[in-house]
Amino acid sequence: IFGMEETLERVVSDLLRSPASSKWVGVHGAGGAGKTLLAKRVCDNDQVKGCFDPVLWLTFGQSVQVRSLSQHELAKRIGLEGDQISNETLGRGLVGKRCLLVLDDVWKSIHLDLLDVVQENGSKIFITTRKRDVLDSRGAIKTEMGLLGKEDSMKLFAVHAFPNQNHAQVSKAVVEQVVEKCGGLPLVLKVIGRRMAATQDWDYVL
Repeated sequence: IFGMEETLERVVSDLLRSPASSKWVGVHGAGGAGKTLLAKRVCDNDQVKGCFDPVLWLTFGQSVQVRSLSQHELAKRIGLEGDQISNETLGRGLVGKRCLLVLDDVWKSIHLDLLDVVQENGSKIFITTRKRDVLDSRGAIKTEMGLLGKEDSMKLFAVHAFPNQNHAQVSKAVVEQVVEKCGGLPLVLKVIGRRMAATQDWDYVL
């Protein structure tokens, strides 16, 4: 992950080494900063997989109908059936398990009330959000996702803009201008990089 190595290490450490009573952990940052990608890398980490079972993932978003979707989706993931799903029901389904519940792209702190279902036995709820106050509402151990620096931005952009490593036809100055316009956001760098890979008219983009 370009430029995210330290953040990944910090989050993994927070999940594995924070006290059992600190079950809320999260990252916050601008849209496109790479929060979801980071969360996926966290879940793929061997130490995390060895510590938590099960690892559960729910994606929210700005318009999600939390009660009707997320609680029932989580119930399915842990093998619960029935129409009447509540915090208590979900909590009973996770009794005795040291789990990691990932809540991706949470916009409102009230959403967390409906999924506060893990025990304080080393289990964790890991949140990604654009809004720091969502994490503050739970006293979460939090990390900010910063923007990529120039060097990492150039590397990430080049991977997508020059898949065949053919840089010769585009001047470095033009590449730097395009990268600067991406503002250090990984998602923007990927999207624009892939678009540039399919065009010869770089000046048009500028």
